Amino acid sequence: MSLAEYSAGGLAKLVRGRALKPSEVVTYFLDRVQEHNPKLNCLIHLDPEKILSEVQRLDASPERNQAFFGIPLPIKELTEVKGSLTTYGSRAFSGFKAPFTRTAVKQLMDAGFMPFGSSTSSEFGASCFSESLLNGITRNPWDLNLTPGGSSGGGASALSAGMIPIAHGSDGGGSLRIPAAWCGVVGFKPSRGVVTSGPRYSWSMLSTQGVMTRNIEDQALVYDIWNQPDLLAWSPFKEMHFRRGLASLASAAQASRRGKLRVGILRETRPSGGVDQDSLKVLDEVAAHLKVLGYQVLDYDLDRGDTETFIDFFQTLWASLIGAVSDDPSQFEPTNQWMWEMSRRQSAMELFKAQNEAQFFSRRIVSQFASDIDFLVTLTVPTPPPKAGLSLEISQVSPKSLIDKNWELSPMTPWVNVTGQPAISLPLGRTSTGLPVGIQVVGAPFQDASLLQLAYHLEETLGYPDATGKRSSLAPLSLL
Repeated sequence: MSLAEYSAGGLAKLVRGRALKPSEVVTYFLDRVQEHNPKLNCLIHLDPEKILSEVQRLDASPERNQAFFGIPLPIKELTEVKGSLTTYGSRAFSGFKAPFTRTAVKQLMDAGFMPFGSSTSSEFGASCFSESLLNGITRNPWDLNLTPGGSSGGGASALSAGMIPIAHGSDGGGSLRIPAAWCGVVGFKPSRGVVTSGPRYSWSMLSTQGVMTRNIEDQALVYDIWNQPDLLAWSPFKEMHFRRGLASLASAAQASRRGKLRVGILRETRPSGGVDQDSLKVLDEVAAHLKVLGYQVLDYDLDRGDTETFIDFFQTLWASLIGAVSDDPSQFEPTNQWMWEMSRRQSAMELFKAQNEAQFFSRRIVSQFASDIDFLVTLTVPTPPPKAGLSLEISQVSPKSLIDKNWELSPMTPWVNVTGQPAISLPLGRTSTGLPVGIQVVGAPFQDASLLQLAYHLEETLGYPDATGKRSSLAPLSLL
């Protein structure tokens, strides 16, 4: 069994038990990067000499108590690491080195993870692709002609290809769940407030950091690292207490509680341009499996209100984020220049109105979880991935058209960022051509541990199919 076939937690156990040296793990994955990254273009800013020098120090360490001691982890290029290149996928920041490290990244490093360069994104994470004029086109390891999705697509591509055992990312509109679905890995967006945004203040409250993994246990392990109050934060969430993730997995198979849990199945995917029938078949299979497991399964038409109203306030919030990046958009890509200009035309009252609309929308959605369902199961994305390079082509021709394409390709993820609910994408099926199909499960606010329980139950009883249909509780590696 090669090291690429282990989960991050599985490798960490071997390192802590001294069956493996950190240098053996890191050298193995550096070799995988050298072999596959030229085809995929998913990892950047790697300094092998520096990495190998640091890992020698870890080999000599007498203590290996940290949960992920010596496990390599690239950080998404949108996320600051002090002294390292943090390019935000933009030519405007091509040489920028961050003056600080995000608190959530420091928490990961304190848990033993080893810096391993950066993973690619779209510029400012503003599209569901991972390609930019700065870093080029990142490709999907299941089919090099296709995109891995985005904006955390570099990490998803590298993880699926076995170049890394776990991938860092962020999610402001589906950016963990979309590439997880298209690359066949597990992508989890925790509830708003679980992961600190410090030292920045995330005033829009849309985005959170997270990871992509090949199993639920790794998600629970990282969730427990992040599930702690940031006492320095200017945030209403810093005093909240959340249930532990890993401990909750032990009770995932308790049949007594299962029969009381209501799982809604939502097949409608507006405003997408169409739905893949193979993907719908997978959704139906998952619904049938949940019934067999004893859950209360019902077709559920979630009331999401008027689509155009949602798109308007969401884009207003996103435009304000792009507008705050820089006073000079001259090196931005065309679509982000368009968004920057939109932000400069907005008044403070328009921004306040958008925030107010988001609050009303969120209450509409969350009230349905309180009264009707405990979980909602949907397709993560309505169709298989489009071709790689498409976003750059569209943006050059018509900047606004790329925004429309994003809504068409990923209609089922952004609303969860507005409500702040936890959501996870699980690679529970395949298309007739062998591409992964992601199923999204959304939980009630702050019920992250319960969501991980349900996901773990699906993982253990249904599993993740490879291209031949063979199922396993560990997401399969791609056909590279």
